[in-house]
Amino acid sequence: MLVRGSAPERAVLAAAEGVGWRRIADILPILLPPEQTRRAQFRYRDEAVVLERERDSVLLLRQGRPASRDQLERTLKGRGAVVGVSVDWARVPQAVRLAELTAQLSSGGGGRGDPVFAEDHLATLALRGEQAAFALLVERRLAPFAALRPVARERHLETLHSWLRHWGSREAVADELRVHPQTVSYRIRRIRELLDGDLDDADARFELALVLADRARG
Repeated sequence: MLVRGSAPERAVLAAAEGVGWRRIADILPILLPPEQTRRAQFRYRDEAVVLERERDSVLLLRQGRPASRDQLERTLKGRGAVVGVSVDWARVPQAVRLAELTAQLSSGGGGRGDPVFAEDHLATLALRGEQAAFALLVERRLAPFAALRPVARERHLETLHSWLRHWGSREAVADELRVHPQTVSYRIRRIRELLDGDLDDADARFELALVLADRARG
C-alpha cells in the first residue's frame, strides 16, 4: 500500500499496526538487488517491510538510528543499494521513484560498492524536471530558516540570494539591497550559523542558489 500510494489513511495505519508498527512517521525507501532481500530482512527485522519486485526489492525502513546515513553507509556497503529520501508515508511512491531515477544516474544502480544516496542527486533530478525532487530540495534547504520570524526570514533569504549571486561581495550586496555593509555582514554571520557550514560547500551553495532563484521568480 505504501509503495503503490493512494490508500486511505485508516487502511494504511491498520496495516502498519498489523506488522507491529504502532506509529508511522518518516519512511526511508531503499532499493536492493533481489539476492540481498533476505539479508536485509534479517538485519532490520521489525524496523522494515520489504516488497519484492521483478528486478529488485524495495525495503521501507522506519526513521531512526538504523536509518541514519552513517549507519547505512556501513551496513549497506557492497550490497548494491540505492537509498531514497526519508519522507512521510503518503509520499513514499515519490521517494521510490526518485530512488529509481537515482539508480539510473549512478550507472547500474550502485554496483557493489558504496550505497548511492538519492539526496546527493536531488539537484540533478530537479534540473531534469522532477518536481518531487525540487520540492524536497526546497524543504531541506529552507528548513534552517523556518524558526525565524517571517520578516527576518525574508530579509535573510533575500540577503543570501544576493550574496550567492555576487560571489560573496559585501559591497555589491549592500548596494543591491540598499543597506549598510555592516548589516550584510551581520546577516551573513547569522546565515552561517543557521546553515552550519553549508556556505563553505560548493554543492550546497549551488542547491541554495537553485532554490532561491526559483523562489525569487515566484
